[in-house]
Amino acid sequence: MPDLEMPNNPWPDIKKRAGDAGWLKFDPQAAIELGQAISNFQWKLFALRGNATTLTQMVDLATPEITSGPALAKEFGKQGQEMYRILCAHHKILDDMLDSVVAAGKNMANTEEGNVQDLLRQLDGITTPLQETQYNDGKAPGALTQREGDHGKYRKGYNYDADGMPTTRKGAPSGYQSDFHVKDNRKQPDLKAKETLKTGIGETRARSWAALHANRNYLEGGVTADLVADDAAEWKYIGEKISEWSVDFGNAVAKHLNPAAGDDKVWQGEGAQAIKTALDNYRVSLEPLAATAKQHHSLLEYVSQFLVDTHYWAPPYAREEDDPTYYLTDRQQMFGETYVRGVEFTARSIPKLVYPTEAFAGVPPIYDPRDKNKDGKIGDNEKTPGDTNNDGKLSEEERQALARTQGPGPGPGPGPGPANLKSGPGPGPGLTAEQKKAQANAANEQRKAAEFAEQQRRDAARRAREQEAYEQQQRAQNDRRQAEAEQRAKNAAAQQEAYQKQQQAQAAAREAASAAQQAAQQGLQAAQQAAQQALQGGQKGASEALAAAQQAAQNALANGIPKAGDLAAKLGGPGPGPGSMAKGVGLTEAAKLFPRAGAASMATAAGTGLGALGRAGAAPQAMPGSPGPAGAAGQGAGQGQQNYKRPAYLESDQHLDEMLGEAPKVVRPVVEQ
Repeated sequence: MPDLEMPNNPWPDIKKRAGDAGWLKFDPQAAIELGQAISNFQWKLFALRGNATTLTQMVDLATPEITSGPALAKEFGKQGQEMYRILCAHHKILDDMLDSVVAAGKNMANTEEGNVQDLLRQLDGITTPLQETQYNDGKAPGALTQREGDHGKYRKGYNYDADGMPTTRKGAPSGYQSDFHVKDNRKQPDLKAKETLKTGIGETRARSWAALHANRNYLEGGVTADLVADDAAEWKYIGEKISEWSVDFGNAVAKHLNPAAGDDKVWQGEGAQAIKTALDNYRVSLEPLAATAKQHHSLLEYVSQFLVDTHYWAPPYAREEDDPTYYLTDRQQMFGETYVRGVEFTARSIPKLVYPTEAFAGVPPIYDPRDKNKDGKIGDNEKTPGDTNNDGKLSEEERQALARTQGPGPGPGPGPGPANLKSGPGPGPGLTAEQKKAQANAANEQRKAAEFAEQQRRDAARRAREQEAYEQQQRAQNDRRQAEAEQRAKNAAAQQEAYQKQQQAQAAAREAASAAQQAAQQGLQAAQQAAQQALQGGQKGASEALAAAQQAAQNALANGIPKAGDLAAKLGGPGPGPGSMAKGVGLTEAAKLFPRAGAASMATAAGTGLGALGRAGAAPQAMPGSPGPAGAAGQGAGQGQQNYKRPAYLESDQHLDEMLGEAPKVVRPVVEQ
């Protein structure tokens, strides 16, 4: 990466002339304080070069088919490269500044008495430990998931075949225009940039479904948005640190630019005004650079935001017909609301960085314009004719005097001859003018050689420090990149694993739901079958019990009614009705005493028994036969026995469900006591 060109940079010339004690002197104690502040600021900015290195290349903002993404990323990469070059330029400026202040401090220290060597040692010992580079991570925000608008009168649906079955997804109707908008869309930052770049980058929303789907896959996982957020964090850190560190540096410069009233010994010499102006201009040029770095942070933070939204609203389906909600026109509309809107704003809003050359204006000339070889002296061949005070300018009086000495113009001169020769001075003990000039030149060359050797030593030491710092930065940067690559690989693997687990869990859930549904259906069928079988068994048992009860009643009528005591003994107690009145006395004996009552008792007993058996079978039924007139009870019973016929309703199971209640139940005949 080539160094930044810095035309009209005064600091190399100030550094060169600062070794001339006649040109500049600076209080040595003030030089130590200011020199330390310069050194601290220099090496702090040097550490920021490591942060700028990470900004020299930026991840593409979209797939190659969407050309604005790579183009815009390239522009931001150029800005990172420029910031790196600017920081390198500041490092050189501060290096020359430090050498100038130290040299000026030595010039004044050499004229003082006392602890001269101690001051010189302190001036030579100004150094600053190498600052560590701090890398910063950003975080992409969440997506804006709310939208406005709908399909209006158009509804997205299917085409149907002759049987009414859906076939393919309908395309957008003719003349359809999407009305979708991102609700409360991203607020674009107010950068207040003094000047912006003209990138000429634009974007169209008329991208195909395949291009939009591929771009969604490219932005999947938020990696691109996170990397852009990382770059935004680096720009923020650079801007904040330049602001923070330039305050301490600027305060130190201001303190020594404006010494206490009456103290005119801090700065001395012809070059004092030049170095003071250069220091002041440089001090106030730092904050604009910090401001542009912070503006880059705000802009890239916005880029990270609209990339997240672009991914969210891009089609997740490979084909338009698979999308149940949006047409291609709708997806293009949302692409325009997110990506196109963001790219167009960003492309016209990239701030121009502030170069250090803006601090060079207004600095007085370091060398006299006549000093072509920049040695600090005006030779005879460099002097202006007629300039008697050697200030490089001709006053009106000097112009008139020059005109008089030149005469009216050239004319014929005397011919050659010894008459025109002038005798020179004789030999003497003093040096000639040429010898004095040669001696002065030799002393000047010797001084320059010593200064050059000293500067070479300082340059070598500086280069060694820079090389060490550079190697340390490279190691740290490589470690960071490796760690980031490993972390991204881990994140990708974790996302893939989580996705697979999610798919497996969903598949297992679907299988479990299917198995549960199948088991439930089988259980329901089994329960229904069991209920039906139980109901059939209950009905059969009830019918058999009823038939048995009726048969028993018929047998009882056919064989004669047993004695009340015998019946009671068989049924577990005395029988009901008048037959139990004698408590063990048979009906025959009772009939002898009460003929009519006996017949009635037998009929009642028989009726009671049959009634009980009838109730046990199903429902109450009438006595078989009807009682005859008084004294003819036996005849009535006998006739009923001979004419008895089983009722037809006993052969029906119409009311069995009502009788049985909840199936299944075991039914047996019960004889009431």
